[in-house]
Amino acid sequence: MQGNFLHLTFKSISCIFAMMLSCTVVSQEKFPTKPITFIVPIEAGSDGDVLGRAVMDRVSRILGQPVIVLNRPGAGSSIGYRELHQSKADGYTLG
Repeated sequence: MQGNFLHLTFKSISCIFAMMLSCTVVSQEKFPTKPITFIVPIEAGSDGDVLGRAVMDRVSRILGQPVIVLNRPGAGSSIGYRELHQSKADGYTLG
């Protein structure tokens, strides 16, 4: 069960990263120009958190901007998702 979750998490993060890169190519604007926030709706130190941090570290090196990982666990992940939903839709907050 946990291995399947990690596999799906990695696929999701990879898809988000691919979409970010495709948007930068299409828009021809320099992206990103400021740090990116990645909201993780689970506890710090869990398998999904460790995987997310490893992937975001690599994304940070590729994009040349820091990626801040915020853990927002609780209420069945709805706290993290609510914070993501309430963030500005500018491409600088991911979840």
